[in-house]
Amino acid sequence: MLPPGSAPPFTPRQCLVARRLMVGTKDAAIARELGVSLRTVAADIAHLVHELGVSNRAAAVLALRGGISAGAPPGAAFS
Repeated sequence: MLPPGSAPPFTPRQCLVARRLMVGTKDAAIARELGVSLRTVAADIAHLVHELGVSNRAAAVLALRGGISAGAPPGAAFS
């Protein structure tokens, strides 16, 4: 939940990238499906990683699936 008046952390395209990332779609396939460049997909993934407070894309997928809290230390997924 977002506090009233706050902006969502992700754009609609970043949400689409996140969904595809969660099911294991490769970056090149995401770019083709969305009609954007590979660099755009990489930038969107970097933004997701940053905003989720994780260190890599695997941790971002876990956070998006609810397996870890944003900013949780590595290895905290099953604590």
